[in-house]
Amino acid sequence: MSAIEAAATASGDDERAFVARVLSEPRGPLYKALVDRIRDDDADLAPEDVATKARVLAALAERAPDVADDQHAGLFDAVRRSPCTVRETVAARGAALCAIVSNNATHVRSALDAIFEAAARDDLSADASELLPETLRRLLELCPQGGALVAAAARRRYPYLTAPTARHRAYASFCLERADADGVLRLVTEKALELDCHAELDAPKNEMFQLDDGASDGGAAAALDDVLELCFERTERRLREDGDGALDEWLRVFDACILQTQGCRCVQFLPFYAAATDPGRAAVFARHLALRVADDAAPDVARVASVSYLSSFVCRCRAVDAALVALGA
Repeated sequence: MSAIEAAATASGDDERAFVARVLSEPRGPLYKALVDRIRDDDADLAPEDVATKARVLAALAERAPDVADDQHAGLFDAVRRSPCTVRETVAARGAALCAIVSNNATHVRSALDAIFEAAARDDLSADASELLPETLRRLLELCPQGGALVAAAARRRYPYLTAPTARHRAYASFCLERADADGVLRLVTEKALELDCHAELDAPKNEMFQLDDGASDGGAAAALDDVLELCFERTERRLREDGDGALDEWLRVFDACILQTQGCRCVQFLPFYAAATDPGRAAVFARHLALRVADDAAPDVARVASVSYLSSFVCRCRAVDAALVALGA
């Protein structure tokens, strides 16, 4: 049994009785007391109160068919907004969100927002953050149509450009857990491009494809380094699983955002890496760029960038052959 599933059955008899009574009197004073308890921040509670809150959330998971009803919209809102930062409450809230969505799929958007909002918190304990991927996976198993909403939910809670490096790394790592969802890999790449364009690197700004290992900016440059490392790791895994599929993903992302971004100095090496590990994929990528260069309907800026990327790729590619060199020239 997973931690999320176990949390759904962890409520005590007192909490079960309390929740049952409150749900039977949705306009009574106890209802507000329940909502207030759920909205209490874990950081402001004593350990025994945190445990009580977790049991209340577990009791709500058991009564999910009732909580999912529209008459309890305020209660559901309190559950999804509940500031949970420790493992017990994060697990219990995850169980409640999954159970409620399984009874009323219209709540899936709000539940996804709650999960990604939790992933963006700085005060989430390490053992609690480990539960979020499991919660997201379970939610999408129960409500597969939620997969189409993942990228939008991730975008709404994505850290600002100036957020701490640790938050960028943690959030990008969480998003890449579901990079198979439509638009998620593109989202992480777009955010990496923002960091790329704002980072102060030791390489001269007119050197589009040079990157010195040293970085003078401990903010955007450090965050960019971490996000790129995560993307390279994911690309390596995908290449082992499905090399051609991995390149196809990066070709779509390349056309959608990398090719459209002026001043990109580092992020383009992600699709370069996916293509350069195999002669066949290298040829596919080179032809892809050559077609962009030859496209008279494309904006001049995109065609010029394609020439630069093609030349850079051919110069660096491990799988270069004479035909590719000729194409790059």
